[in-house]
Amino acid sequence: MTAKFLVICICVVQCFIAFTLNAGESAGSLSAARSNFQTTLLKKLRYTDALESPPAELFSIIKYPTPIGDMAAYLGKADGSNKKQPAIIWLVGGFPPGGLPGKAWQSASAENDQSAKVYRQKGIVMMYPFLRGNGGNPGFREGFYGEVDDVLSALAYLKTVDYVDPQQIYLGGHSTGGTLALLVAESSSEFKAVFAFGPREDPVVYSSSNVLYDSKNETENKLRAPLHYLSAITSPTYIIEGSYGNIAALNALKAVNKNDNVMLIPIPYADHFAPLSPVNRFIADRIVESRSKKLDIKATEVQGAFKAHRVMIRETSDLQGLANIRGSGVKFNQVHEFKSYFWSYKQKRLVKAQKDLQRSGFTETEIKQGKDNEANTYYFIVAKKQADLFDVKSLFTLTAQLSDMADRHVVVYDGWGVN
Repeated sequence: MTAKFLVICICVVQCFIAFTLNAGESAGSLSAARSNFQTTLLKKLRYTDALESPPAELFSIIKYPTPIGDMAAYLGKADGSNKKQPAIIWLVGGFPPGGLPGKAWQSASAENDQSAKVYRQKGIVMMYPFLRGNGGNPGFREGFYGEVDDVLSALAYLKTVDYVDPQQIYLGGHSTGGTLALLVAESSSEFKAVFAFGPREDPVVYSSSNVLYDSKNETENKLRAPLHYLSAITSPTYIIEGSYGNIAALNALKAVNKNDNVMLIPIPYADHFAPLSPVNRFIADRIVESRSKKLDIKATEVQGAFKAHRVMIRETSDLQGLANIRGSGVKFNQVHEFKSYFWSYKQKRLVKAQKDLQRSGFTETEIKQGKDNEANTYYFIVAKKQADLFDVKSLFTLTAQLSDMADRHVVVYDGWGVN
């Protein structure tokens, strides 16, 4: 009986070890692991629509050669300085990765700018490659498999562009584009640095309609999952996600990562999209500053860039609010009743915020109930306090306090007004 129990225990331990190794990292490079494997597609999808014509002063449509035929991409223009410029390949998110026409030049909110156009604005050449099975390109979509080779072909082409510095080429992407960027980083050492915003640890977690291969085949899954090959990354690689975004994916990657070349950076109080504009702006400035030097970016700097952006947005809103109030005829040379708005779908969170508001001298902090456009119940507080609108610095301090309070209790601070 004892011997039988011992054998069972040994088997359980062995199974646990085997499971842990399979769930974690694999030794060797992703390229080597893929070299003797041929993916099998259960769905063969191809989008044949040609690329939209870009503004001629910003981009050209070029063809970059790949083993399965020439593929289309948007390529940024030279800056006219006759000097070689740094460049970045940017992979837009969504499905297929990198395949949203018009994102390269359309205007977008600072809270959701997926174009990463700040690199172009800072004098960095941008390339948006369309990949197999998209934009009229040859081949079929392979769901994070052959697309890796296409990005590497785009890199090879970009190195030959006469106004691009081949030693200063970066790779970036968001969401599905971030997942693909990680897989490329695991397959090549030729990028100066890689920036993956909001990737998933394994693309099988995306909706089943976008899984184009046999997801029951563990080899098919593993060779598409960045989780397993982080150790193969040799370029400095930054994985960035908001704490309200795909943070579980970032934590899963962090749990297995042992590679000093990989930095995982959570952004507090951010969703999946908000970090893009301020963090890309910060990175672009660093790229321009570093040029021939090693790019050195710390997690606290990235987080600080986002925090500073939030402060700027809040203070801009405060100033616009003051302008609107003054435009309505309200005089600033007197104390006004300042009203701040908070809401949440979870009443317990507002109860905690309510206590903080009361401690801070706010009155009329009763929690009320409402219905949104889809008839869902939400809870809100309209808290009031006497405030001097003429003192802008004090106003900024007050709204900072309210914003921090909302963050602390995970409720929405929805601005302010006066009677």
